[in-house]
Amino acid sequence: NVTFNWSYNKSILSQSFNGVSLDKDVKNFVCTENITNNKTFTLTASDERKQFSKSITFNFRHGRYWGTSSSTSLTNDDILNSLNKELSTNRNKTFTVTANDNEYIYYCYPNSWGTSIFSVGGFVGGFELVSTINFTNINNVTTLYNVYRSTNKSLGNTTVTVS
Repeated sequence: NVTFNWSYNKSILSQSFNGVSLDKDVKNFVCTENITNNKTFTLTASDERKQFSKSITFNFRHGRYWGTSSSTSLTNDDILNSLNKELSTNRNKTFTVTANDNEYIYYCYPNSWGTSIFSVGGFVGGFELVSTINFTNINNVTTLYNVYRSTNKSLGNTTVTVS
C-alpha cells in the first residue's frame, strides 16, 4: 500500500484524488492496487476562485541481478537471496565480482530488455544464456527473466561489461 498525505495553505471547496471525490477535510489517500507499471497519481482541488492540481508519477523499475554461484543454474530464490540487485530500465551494466574456486558469474534481467553482449577485458563473449524463467520478485510481481552464466568458472576478480 502507498499512503499519500497532503495539506493546503488555503481553504478548499472540493477535491479529488485520481478522479475519486473526497470530502474537503480528508488529507490522505491509501492506494491498495498492485503497481506493476509506471503510474501517475493526481490530486485536484478547487477553492472559491480556481481549480488546481498536483501529480506524482511512480516509475516502475525491474531489478537486474549479478553475482557468483557454484550452481550450474539458478532458481528464483537463488537470484533473490544470493545475487546483488539494483533497479533499472535496461540491461547495460559494468560490474566487478570475484568468482572463487568452482563459482560461475551470473547476470539476470527481464527478457523484454533483449539479448546481451558480454565483454571481459575487451574480449566479447564468455557468457551463455542458461535459462529463461518466470521470476517472481519480493513484491510478488512475476516477469520473464534471462539468466546468463559465465562459460568458465573460477575466474577470480573479473570486470564484466554488459551491453
